[in-house]
Amino acid sequence: DEVVRKRRSIRKYGPEPVEPAALDRILDASTRGPTAGYSQGQSYVLITDPAMIRRLMAEMDRQERALMGLPPQEVQAEPPAFGASVLIVACTNEADYHRRYQRPDKVLPDGSEIPWPVPYWYVDSGCGIMLMLLAAVNEGLDACLIGVPFDVAPWRDILGMPEEVMPVGTILIG
Repeated sequence: DEVVRKRRSIRKYGPEPVEPAALDRILDASTRGPTAGYSQGQSYVLITDPAMIRRLMAEMDRQERALMGLPPQEVQAEPPAFGASVLIVACTNEADYHRRYQRPDKVLPDGSEIPWPVPYWYVDSGCGIMLMLLAAVNEGLDACLIGVPFDVAPWRDILGMPEEVMPVGTILIG
């Protein structure tokens, strides 16, 4: 109850590093959420390198400015990611769900895959993200969920992600 009530989206972080053991516990908590049919289609990319954080946030900023018709920003006035020392990119993989629901214990009597009335790969990812945000509060840390770039292909390239992995949110922790 206390953790739920204390959770806030924080958008200004101090320079203090986050303990690796706390990050391990936060990432472990993210795996405790439900997944449709135990598909386990979520993955998380942990970024603590300041240069990589700057690179990812610069790409997001570039895309946002282009979308709004603004010129590229030469120098970032504020620290990237509101100064957070940790980024976690939450990802999902729709193909994992289809593979799971094409197995014998999940197919319909005619052998076909169930129809998906809701894209549960995104629902399940949201559950994992919320568990991560709550786990950060439990660790005495601040956190915030922000988006991903409109075009995720550059982030996939920067992070070396397979095409079928879809970044769905970025968690800032500090």
